[in-house]
Amino acid sequence: AIPQQINSTIVDLRLNENRIRSVQYAALSRFGNLTYLNLTKNEIGYIEDGAFSGQFNLQVLQLGYNRLRNLTEGALRGLSKLEYLYLQANLIEVVAPGAFWECPNIVNVDLSMNRIQRLHSATFAGLAKLSVCELYSNPFYCSCELLGFLRWLAAFTNATQTYDRVQCESPPLYSGYSLLGQGRRGQHSEEIRLTNLYALTNYTYCVVSTSSGLHHNHTCLTICLPKPPSPPGPMPSSSTATRYIMTVLGCLLGMVLVLGAVHYCLRRRRRHEEKRKAPASAAAAGSLKKTIIELQYGPEMEAPGLAPLSQGPLLGPEAVTRI
Repeated sequence: AIPQQINSTIVDLRLNENRIRSVQYAALSRFGNLTYLNLTKNEIGYIEDGAFSGQFNLQVLQLGYNRLRNLTEGALRGLSKLEYLYLQANLIEVVAPGAFWECPNIVNVDLSMNRIQRLHSATFAGLAKLSVCELYSNPFYCSCELLGFLRWLAAFTNATQTYDRVQCESPPLYSGYSLLGQGRRGQHSEEIRLTNLYALTNYTYCVVSTSSGLHHNHTCLTICLPKPPSPPGPMPSSSTATRYIMTVLGCLLGMVLVLGAVHYCLRRRRRHEEKRKAPASAAAAGSLKKTIIELQYGPEMEAPGLAPLSQGPLLGPEAVTRI
């Protein structure tokens, strides 16, 4: 509880880092002059509807690092001059659509690091002065029910530019996706162009989704560009083809003429050698014949006076005696 001995006329009340568990109207109603109230790092789990309705001059309210589970429509009732509201690092799961209706002058709202899965499209409607809305590190469930809020978020210009830190956590198909990216591009795929790549070189392209400093949906693709084909040579013209054919035929004809000349020379040389060897062959044949006769009749046949004897029969002994 808030101590009763605190001066009720103060404008700056700091009760951070205590063990306050609830905030009720009776405990704050006497502090009508407050412009700054710090209740950070307590154990607050409950705020009574209208608990701050007596602080109509309050401009800054810090309720970060507590145990709040919801923000009802009556929790901020009466804070028409409130400009800065800090609710980071609680356990908030539900934010009522009309939670900020009585706070039209809010400039900064911090709902980061809570357990918010869905927000209504009318949650921040009517906050014309709002320039900062921190929603990162919440487990948003990206479904059709979130579409109305996504349209508001896509049109909202956040001064802190923390768009990439507001991400989907479920369903698993969209885990790690940028929440604002889903609102602006819907289901459309993104086209990535890879330029200035070299052939026959491996390139690995990875896509990693991050959420709360952790990596999700790690996907890598390795590509290797083939060697580009050589440009085709010029097509031969008809005159070139004709010239090529005539060259081939000329070569073939030349080869035939050369072979014919070689054949003619070889044949002529053979005939010349045969003519030169013919007399020697005849002499050898005569010598051979003479040798055969000598072997048959003996050498006497060579004498000229004995040639007639060889043509008649030899006389017996009786004929010789008779003579």
